[in-house]
Amino acid sequence: MELAWETVRLREFPQRPSRFDCLFLWPEASAARRFDSHREACELYGVEILECARAFAADMNLISYFEASESLASMFERARRYWQAERKDEHGEILLEGTIRIQGAIS
Repeated sequence: MELAWETVRLREFPQRPSRFDCLFLWPEASAARRFDSHREACELYGVEILECARAFAADMNLISYFEASESLASMFERARRYWQAERKDEHGEILLEGTIRIQGAIS
């Protein structure tokens, strides 16, 4: 799935940060916890952004699932919606190319 997203980004949205080479941030701890609930052994930290080369906010719900009946074409269309910043989730993820300072673990 990540490869489909990166392919669409490279072809149609090269100005956006790559999901392969960025930091994933959330504006609120509740959104980070929601992401964390889908992962194993994930640690969350509060951070301070020191440098921002590029940033992009998107609806993480567009990339957080895969349906067995889904075609490659529908996956590419969903990736296109993601990179167009079609936000339906007010607590989306932020992709950051930059530098951060870790402030501490989020419990």
